[in-house]
Amino acid sequence: SGAGQFANAASLIEPALHTWRLSQTEPDEVFLQGLTDLSRVRMSESRIADAEALMRETLATAEQLYDAPHVRIALALLNLGDVLRRREHLDDAASVLKRALAMMRTIYGDDHLRVANTMGALGVVELRRRDLESATLHIQSAVSWCEKPGLHATRSCIELHAIQTELALAGNHLEEADISSARALTLTRELFPDGHRWTVRLWLLRAELDLRRGDASTALDLCDKAQDLLATLGAEDSFTAESVLARRASALNVLGRSNEALADITQALSLWDQLVPDGRLHRIQLLDELASIQT
Repeated sequence: SGAGQFANAASLIEPALHTWRLSQTEPDEVFLQGLTDLSRVRMSESRIADAEALMRETLATAEQLYDAPHVRIALALLNLGDVLRRREHLDDAASVLKRALAMMRTIYGDDHLRVANTMGALGVVELRRRDLESATLHIQSAVSWCEKPGLHATRSCIELHAIQTELALAGNHLEEADISSARALTLTRELFPDGHRWTVRLWLLRAELDLRRGDASTALDLCDKAQDLLATLGAEDSFTAESVLARRASALNVLGRSNEALADITQALSLWDQLVPDGRLHRIQLLDELASIQT
């Protein structure tokens, strides 16, 4: 399973880093890569507090090894900004990602995938902060990179089209959300024909779109498919699993199946508290959904 692969990776990387620290050897590129890899493993395991600590060490090490602007510093900033967003430290995330974007542009210019990825990440933070004007500017600029003719499918473009869908849903632009989510799903099927976490995330966006259009039955079907795929992937305790539970609860509530909806939203709250104990913003959204179901 995916969880087993992450555990195996961590069991190899963590002792090597520990041995290096004990030796008091000066850090080098190999040590920096080990920190980067372990931080990504911790993110994949949804251990985001551990991931943040490793990413801060990664950034400090990159700044010790290289003079800015440098790609390793910029990538460390991008990864740190992402984990800060996950932890709902949105002001800090925006500040870090603006530094990352400025450095990426200095290194690559404007026409590069890493610049597009960083603009997309900053756009998501701005979306969470409800700064729709800034979010629209950065997200649409990022997506334009993926609309060049002749590009092959990439995970980055899946993510950018998914972010574009979130932006469209935030503005209640349902046709735009339909188009961008369909593009992302097409790319996902091409890259991951057997299913992937991105498949699940996109089904959830489609489920939200169906709910907005008044089709709760189709939304519920998508949530059920998402749950089954997550079980296959061994990711039942992930951020994506929490999102599935919350979206499924919404669909069940619309369909009048309040007891099942209450069970799902309660489970979503429990999982969120486990993943992000200090994550107040999303917890408030879940509590609002719980109150709606109870009434």
